[in-house]
Amino acid sequence: MNNIILVGEYYSSNLGDNLLCQCAEQLIQNNLDNTSISWVDLTYGSKPSFKKKLIFRICYFYTSYIRNANRELLMYRYMSYNVCKRLRHINKHKKVDLIIFAGGQMFLDYFSFQISRIVKYAEQNDIPVIFNSCGVGSFSSAARERFINILNSSVVKRITLRDGLSFIHNLTPKELFHVPDNAILCSEIYNISKNDKSDVIGLGIISPFIYNANNAEKISEDDFIDFWGKIIYRIESKGLKWQLFVNGSEDDFLFANRILLKLNLDGNSNLLSPRPTSAMQLLSIISSYKAIISCRLHSYIISYSLGIPAIMLNWDNKVIEFARMIHCESYVFKIKSFDFDNFVNLLTFSSDKMYDAELRSYLHSLIKNNIMIYKQIL
Repeated sequence: MNNIILVGEYYSSNLGDNLLCQCAEQLIQNNLDNTSISWVDLTYGSKPSFKKKLIFRICYFYTSYIRNANRELLMYRYMSYNVCKRLRHINKHKKVDLIIFAGGQMFLDYFSFQISRIVKYAEQNDIPVIFNSCGVGSFSSAARERFINILNSSVVKRITLRDGLSFIHNLTPKELFHVPDNAILCSEIYNISKNDKSDVIGLGIISPFIYNANNAEKISEDDFIDFWGKIIYRIESKGLKWQLFVNGSEDDFLFANRILLKLNLDGNSNLLSPRPTSAMQLLSIISSYKAIISCRLHSYIISYSLGIPAIMLNWDNKVIEFARMIHCESYVFKIKSFDFDNFVNLLTFSSDKMYDAELRSYLHSLIKNNIMIYKQIL
């Protein structure tokens, strides 16, 4: 029996992270024989108890008011403690043969301490490490040094990235491989298909705080609400229905409610889908739409997997990089340059016009072939 540890944001309220984790797990189980999988969550280590969540919130609240150095010492090291405790618990009960970072935006300040501790643990126990379809965000010079040490560790045997290859090339001479986010296979893995009879356009909401965090184009909450108001007006003028939805984040959901309140639409509960609490619920919500306009990357990935036309707002490089990968850059816009006159026509394209079937098949094969290569490392 090969014992594999999968590492990721398994318990994140942003369900795109949970979705890609579950997709990676299923792909490994389907393609690697005789394997046992254990999870390590990068924030909580294991399934978060009320106590863990409370301590994390206290740390986060406290570090909002102190300088970055102390923030690292407190919050990041608390998360590292959770991760190491979970690793020791797993290794106590069974010998670990492989550690795989399941994917998502791993290369961030937020994760650098935890990833460093995991790789050091792997070095101490001679466990090979794989980065599976990971993404790149922004990080400090201190985190950059940590990631250089991580990527150049002798135990790191394979690095596959969904985005940010040119950036990571500056950190390591090791060979890098471009492999899509595993969640593009979610419709196959979860055996779910779109509702071909739907006449509802889904509007995927993100909070202004998150939208502005990694975006040179800053936008106020009032301007963001005004933007969605214009979108809604034009959808209704074409005789189409719409509904707001979120990827699971509580902050996104609160903002979606404020949009309806400011637009005097809060009296109709059908205009906002209930906040999903599982990846399956999120898939079910998006599968019910004719098309979507959205912000969160995994709403885009889900729509691509289901063959649902999508227009995306470009707030992070990972969005435009995924659009390039699937040859759909022309359907990604900044808010301040959004094509209000033509977006409804773009959304009413058939998915066959928007998405290349041969390319989709090729991307699927890249993911599955990449997983098969892991056999050589075990």
